[in-house]
Amino acid sequence: MGYLVFSKLGQAKNIPREEFLTALKSTKPFFEDYRKIIVVPAIRYWQLIAYPFILREVEKGLFSLRSFILSAEKEIGHIRDYVRGKRILHINGNRHHYWGELNEHKSENPGKTYE
Repeated sequence: MGYLVFSKLGQAKNIPREEFLTALKSTKPFFEDYRKIIVVPAIRYWQLIAYPFILREVEKGLFSLRSFILSAEKEIGHIRDYVRGKRILHINGNRHHYWGELNEHKSENPGKTYE
């Protein structure tokens, strides 16, 4: 590889200066090819494949996080109702009379604390 580069440089010494400068000006810049070959396809891949894939995966993650938070909120609500005594227990499909009486008593006397 080095031989090819240095042999071409040796030939450039034999070319007159004006001819060398016109040939150098007529060639296109390296970064133009670099942009066409590497940068543009990379940007196109990012826009068409990678970015939508990342957005779909983030959406899936957010959906699962949302469903987890909703189920946790539901469980916390059940615990809250159980602690406050608002939970209605169903035994064999019927309401238990103890919780019904307790809730009726609380609704008749709102704000009253029992110690």
